[in-house]
Amino acid sequence: MDEGRMRKGKVSSFYLPILEGIHRLGVSARDGRMVQPEAIMLSFAFTEGFEDFPISTVMDRIRDTFRKVRKSSRKKASTFKVKYLWVKETKYLTPSDPEYEGSLSKDEKLRYLSAASDDCPVPYPHYHMILILDGHKGTWSAVRLVMQRLVEQGVVRPGFHFSENNVTGGRTIDLRAEDGFQDYMYRASYLAKTDTKEFDNKRLWSMSQ
Repeated sequence: MDEGRMRKGKVSSFYLPILEGIHRLGVSARDGRMVQPEAIMLSFAFTEGFEDFPISTVMDRIRDTFRKVRKSSRKKASTFKVKYLWVKETKYLTPSDPEYEGSLSKDEKLRYLSAASDDCPVPYPHYHMILILDGHKGTWSAVRLVMQRLVEQGVVRPGFHFSENNVTGGRTIDLRAEDGFQDYMYRASYLAKTDTKEFDNKRLWSMSQ
């Protein structure tokens, strides 16, 4: 567990289940049947008009990427079970934020710029997702291709982002290595922080079973 963030008050008791879920997800992958369990972290936002697009559909498309056709039945079967955890967050954009230039349409930029001139914060709902892949059978670039297709279909905003290691620039985290698992817990615990959650009548977070 990320005791450091908890001591600093960055993870409240209300969000502790998210942190515990992150830990369970990593442990189950590390100790499971995957040959090469790797974690990747993805952030993205839906476009206007697709705010209610189901996360389950995004996951289905990612899962379909890691399926192959069985010769006996011609039906697609999973090469491995993708594990995941996602949280919904809200950031209030200013023109200096990278999402302003990289994700918003021209009309949205004008609206956000007008709101910023009036000191009116504009919400930017988005998602952070942890995906556990078997690096022996699938890579993060396959997930990138799924997201690119969703951008082309107008469902996801351009500017989706895979978290990278600040030193190596690597996008995958080796969960079997001790330092890798510690790095996973530190980076993934960001999803349990307290200051970017907004409540509505929908799920705030979810994870695979």
